[in-house]
Amino acid sequence: MSSAELNKCRMKDCFFPSTSCGAGLMDAAQCPHYHGDIEKDQPGLAADDERFPWTGRAFGLKDLRFVSTVKKPHVIGMAGLADAGKTTLLGMLFLMIYRGHRIIDNATFAGSFTLQGWENITRYLQLNSDGPIQFPPHTTQSGRFPGLLHLKFTMDGGSERDFLLSDAPGEWFSHWADNAEAENAAGARWIADNADNLMIVADTEALIGPQKGPARSNLEFLIRRVQRNFSKDSVALLWSKTDLPRPDELITTVNRHFENCFPGAPVFSVKVPDKNERVGETSLSLQALKELFQWAFSTVPKKVVVDWPVSKNVDSFLSYRGHQ
Repeated sequence: MSSAELNKCRMKDCFFPSTSCGAGLMDAAQCPHYHGDIEKDQPGLAADDERFPWTGRAFGLKDLRFVSTVKKPHVIGMAGLADAGKTTLLGMLFLMIYRGHRIIDNATFAGSFTLQGWENITRYLQLNSDGPIQFPPHTTQSGRFPGLLHLKFTMDGGSERDFLLSDAPGEWFSHWADNAEAENAAGARWIADNADNLMIVADTEALIGPQKGPARSNLEFLIRRVQRNFSKDSVALLWSKTDLPRPDELITTVNRHFENCFPGAPVFSVKVPDKNERVGETSLSLQALKELFQWAFSTVPKKVVVDWPVSKNVDSFLSYRGHQ
């Protein structure tokens, strides 16, 4: 057995030493569930030092309790094939927030539980001294649950809202479009079951490239699959990489198919700003992002992300589950 296997907790929802002790003990050496040498794992921490109960990386299923205890978070899904630009879009969003832009007109950024996850994406999008932008690496296919990136906004009226944005590999959606019950499409099914709003990403590069025929067919199949789970009010088509030339015939064909499936649903177009574009309030790239996320963040969530535990406590305060 490896040292990594020895130094871990038996509790399924505890991730000590990356996070605080799941049993609530300040001194995890006293915990009967943990295997390992506490001092060896964390030599720089005193026994009574308190760790955060989350890692800062993208949320997994167990982490949803931090934003689902009192209110339902708003889940925004992005469905698209491999390399469509979903992760890059998330990075663009956070860079705009980081630079002080108000993405939502009536709200101010108020924090995130997944700042490390956002940093892992956005560091690739910073302009280097020699000019070109490096895009985030391909999202891994491992696991059955999408990574979720968290944002908290304070609305102008004083209320707070939590948002979770999915970062999932395109291969999941390829399998899901082909077979809704496929074993390796579990993550895509989770997004389809839990997202309040969904963006279907149309990859301009793939749709005009050497494999444009299969790419167009796969996108059409994906739109048809999404149609079985969502109404027109919660779905949008998003053209990515629109700095590339798009034939009018392509735009008309894809948009018409989307319109047939979701009559009246919005269509957006975004691109990564080039090094010569001044990303100010009048920037076309920024305005396109704002329009997209104004739509994505607009509706009040109706779906419950996780099953609420049944409380046996007679204290009404401890049993409270708030509503939007």
